[in-house]
Amino acid sequence: MSNNDEQELDDLQSSDSNTNLNGSLHKAASETFTKDDANTEETIKSVEQGAWRWVIVSSCFFQNLLVDGTLCSFGTLYVYIIDKFEATSLQASYILSLQLCLQALFSPLASAMIINYGVRAVMMVGAGLMALGTLASGFVSDINLLYLTMGALTGIGMSMLSQTAAVTISFYFDKRRGLANGIATTGSGFGFFIFPPLATYLLEAFGLSGACVILAGIMLHGIVFGALVIPNSNDPRSRARAKGQRRLLSIASLVQLTHTQTFLLTITDQSSMYVANMRQYEEFFAAAQDKKCCEKFLHILKEIAKASFDMKLVKDGAFMLYLTGTVMRQLVGYIPGMFIVSRALHFGIRNEETGFLMSTFGVTNIVGRLLLGFLADLPMVKRRRCYLYGIMAISAGVVTSYNFGPLFYHQMLYCGFFGLFYGCTISMKCTVLTDIIGSEKICTGFGMIMFAAGFTVFLGPASAGWIFDKTSSYDVVFAICGSVLIASGLVVMPALCVMAKQKSPGYQKAKDDSLTIDTH
Repeated sequence: MSNNDEQELDDLQSSDSNTNLNGSLHKAASETFTKDDANTEETIKSVEQGAWRWVIVSSCFFQNLLVDGTLCSFGTLYVYIIDKFEATSLQASYILSLQLCLQALFSPLASAMIINYGVRAVMMVGAGLMALGTLASGFVSDINLLYLTMGALTGIGMSMLSQTAAVTISFYFDKRRGLANGIATTGSGFGFFIFPPLATYLLEAFGLSGACVILAGIMLHGIVFGALVIPNSNDPRSRARAKGQRRLLSIASLVQLTHTQTFLLTITDQSSMYVANMRQYEEFFAAAQDKKCCEKFLHILKEIAKASFDMKLVKDGAFMLYLTGTVMRQLVGYIPGMFIVSRALHFGIRNEETGFLMSTFGVTNIVGRLLLGFLADLPMVKRRRCYLYGIMAISAGVVTSYNFGPLFYHQMLYCGFFGLFYGCTISMKCTVLTDIIGSEKICTGFGMIMFAAGFTVFLGPASAGWIFDKTSSYDVVFAICGSVLIASGLVVMPALCVMAKQKSPGYQKAKDDSLTIDTH
């Protein structure tokens, strides 16, 4: 046998050996993946049916606590930022404006990220961005860099956390979704209560830099809580891995669920809207599967934008009144919280006591949300919820315009009343909007309102800072803020008359429900 023949024989034997080896490896890998898939399906089934769902509720609770606690404690940080950077009120207020603006405007992008990468990944990244922005804020020496760290990074992280915390519950609960949402969103109230005094203590003990480092460490726990969210069969990322089966996610439902964190009791059942909108987006998801990652991402954003605007609603008089009133309320709603601490220090109240002012606001805010959540479903109130919403907004404006006095208990009274009335308006905004446009268009209506509010929440705190720099008067700032709140309530109240004239679907449903209850 020649050398060439021997070489060919060796090559064939080597090829057969490699083929056998590859076949063995392929078989082993197939068995491994099959086993992993079975384990994954068992894990998903246990999560969907077991007690782990309530661990996921605790995760959403903590994320809401982080987001709203951070926003509520900005009034305390605001004073130290001005002192450390020798900034004007206008310059310092830009930070809160950026946080609020990005939290609203980044929501559609966060929705697209949830669809592409799943709830767990977006939640963990959001907590990481919040922690990174806050940590970096402790080491910057220029307020312009603070806009990037505490403003932009933290604001984007807030948007991702608030988005996932609102949406996650709907993936894991059906029968007890209202209870789960109620528990999760109480994290906002606890954030109002815990963070302001905690921030006050940290700032006094460690200064602005040390406080930012410790707060960033607390925010990092959001990554741990995010990791507890085990994907289930309803999670967008898990559906992508299903064997030839894909349950479709309604973007409009996702946009609507983004805002469920703003009230403690879920008044309406989103499951009917989920089913109703499912067919509307079936073709969209089918088309998205054939696209590349970047193209798919942009395609999702385009569809979210399309789902968030309806020209017919622009021609709806009642809806436009409600949109105008809501935008006005959002314009000034965060301004009192920004100035409460600095005004208290101006009155000579001790620094260690100022944190309890915002805690008082947080407690009465919870009471207001719960109280109106109950009252709004009473038969005698159902058809007049627009009036009740307007009265609460006007009441919040009146107490804001009135100077209760310079003493600590005077400021406690103001924070208590303002938290109560403002919390009532927040708890009713979803219900009133449903009365105006009906549940079928609630998703699109919310998208339009939040898009408009995204710009106004940027202008509000910045304008208040500019006014204070020009006047050096807290009374002027609070009087203007209160006047806008009163005007917002007055604008919304006539919507009830327009609804009755237009025979709005939500109004007719509330009327029929109340008549049905009365006959019994």
